[in-house]
Amino acid sequence: MITGTAGTDDYVETVLTVTIPAGATQGVVNLTIVDDNIDEATESLTAVGTATNATTSSPATVTILDDATDVPAITLGDVTVTEGTDPTAVIPVTLSNPSDEVVVVTVTLAAGTAGTDDYVETVLTVTIPAGATQGVVNLTIVDDNIDEATESLTAVGTATNATTSSPATVTILDDATDVPAITLGDVTVTEGTDPTAVIPVTLSNPSDEVVVVTVTLAAGTAGTDDYVETVLTVTIPAGATQGVVNLTIVDDNIDEATESLTAVGTATNATTSSPATVTILDDATDVPAITLGDVTVTEGTDPTAVIPVTLSNPSDEVVVVTVTLAAGTAGTDDYVETVLTVTIPAGATQGVVNLTIVDDNIDEATESLTAVGTATNATTSSPATVTILDDATDVPAITLGDVTVTEGTDPTAVIPVTLSNPSDEPVVVTVTLAAGTAGTDDYVETVLTVTIPAGELKV
Repeated sequence: MITGTAGTDDYVETVLTVTIPAGATQGVVNLTIVDDNIDEATESLTAVGTATNATTSSPATVTILDDATDVPAITLGDVTVTEGTDPTAVIPVTLSNPSDEVVVVTVTLAAGTAGTDDYVETVLTVTIPAGATQGVVNLTIVDDNIDEATESLTAVGTATNATTSSPATVTILDDATDVPAITLGDVTVTEGTDPTAVIPVTLSNPSDEVVVVTVTLAAGTAGTDDYVETVLTVTIPAGATQGVVNLTIVDDNIDEATESLTAVGTATNATTSSPATVTILDDATDVPAITLGDVTVTEGTDPTAVIPVTLSNPSDEVVVVTVTLAAGTAGTDDYVETVLTVTIPAGATQGVVNLTIVDDNIDEATESLTAVGTATNATTSSPATVTILDDATDVPAITLGDVTVTEGTDPTAVIPVTLSNPSDEPVVVTVTLAAGTAGTDDYVETVLTVTIPAGELKV
């Protein structure tokens, strides 16, 4: 045998002989062909016959066609990688059996739930040398900062001298650090000016699915009467990172200090936020105005003047009102001059102060004084008037004294005029005479008057 493209691994190399009987012209030799699983091109070898008593033959060709079942089948292995940990997906490429020539496998990718932004789309090829059955292709995985579900794509291997593979699956697990963190922004609003507190909701990085953030409120110095307590949610679309929730602020008429509450954002597919602070500044018009009521009392009947003290609206802290007095026609001898204060509790609007009225026995006209209320956390009142009516029993009674005179000795009769109690104004007493046994020829008939000064009982 003379080997051609078929080698000695393609047939059993041995001495082949045939005996052609005398007188005959035909015979055969049997060459054993090796049935391997190697994919091969058509091969051949030559055979030459020799004998001691015959001339040598020309070469004959033995052609070996390959077994059609020896065409290798390509198999791609499934592979799972983690984004951020595995920069490449190493996809195994296997031939079912070797070939006697190189097999260039082209791997074609098809996006599934993983898109072309999850891997580098390129032509992947691997050259498997003749006689070998193994190789790999390296698919570059994109490490983004998007929170994603587990995704996958498929890969199919083809070659001109091998059968196409079934699709293999490349599974991409997401980077655990891509789970977005929720941040809520602090916000300050003014009651009465801002009907809502617009709380910013931010994700540290986008997600490939919607993120529904629930914002839970916790009362601080601001209570549930300062805002509308409700479930606040915002849906942040896939790929976005921003949203807001609107918290309704209650505009009451209560004077309040600056108050605050906290808000925390949670979601099933994002990490919980740290607490954010919502600060509520009070409406400047909520500072209560003090009003003092006018009051009229009667000396001798009313020992005190009860002066009403009213706030225009409540405060969430106590309001201590100091009432300052200013003498008018009523002087400090008509009332007890002292510091008057009233403490109005938080949430209340009413109180009184009691001004002690002096009950003297002086006949006086109607008198008055004014009162003004002040506080550190309320606006000062306008002056209120306290009117003091005099005791009706203070009108003085006139007493004339009896007198005896001697005609010729006493040129005048000095009649004493006395008031039972003083008056705060002069009292002009007119003395009217009535004849008795003494007639008008015994005295000079005239109008007699005496003025008793204010505060005096007699002249």
